[in-house]
This record gives sequence, C-alpha cells and structure tokens, in this order.
Amino acid sequence: MKILGGLVCISWQWFMVDAVHYRLAENGLSNLQLLSDYWCQVIRNVAQANGFVTLISHAHVTGTDPKRMAALEKVLRLALSLGYEIVPAIDLCTRVRDISTGD
Repeated sequence: MKILGGLVCISWQWFMVDAVHYRLAENGLSNLQLLSDYWCQVIRNVAQANGFVTLISHAHVTGTDPKRMAALEKVLRLALSLGYEIVPAIDLCTRVRDISTGD
C-alpha cells in the first residue's frame, strides 16, 4: 500500500477477485471447491511470508449465492486462523492515511 497525492493505493491481483472467476473469465475457477482451495493456498503461502492479501468479493456476485458464501466463509475462516485481520477497504484506507499523517 502507498499514498499517492493523498490517494491510498491498495495492491490487488485479478485472481483474488470473485467476479473474475464467476462471471468474467472463461478460464476462471467457477468450481466453488477449486476456487476456495486455490484462495486458501494463496493465503497460506502469503501468510508464510508474513504478507498482505487483498481479496475482493462483491455482494452482487458472491453474496447472492449461499454456496458461494459458504466457499468464501471457508477462505475467511482460514485467514482468521492464520492470524490475518480482515478489514474493509475503507477502514484500511483510513488507517493508512492516519499513519501517514501521524493522526
């Protein structure tokens, strides 16, 4: 994450966006088990490096399907068990701004 002219930039990658897999990419992992297993492995790998993961989940993509929600819950439970803090983007931006301005 970094601040450019007061704008907080949070890094992310396409493969961690739900809509890419469920709606946009023909080669996306639309199989719920495969996608949740993949995301879990990414989270495990990044946790070993003490890194940062941005997972983007849209209410109109994942939130409208109970099976997708269950798969996402599996991923989030793993993240919490590995010590990740799950933070909405707006809260993360506020934290970064506060740190950069000394508030």
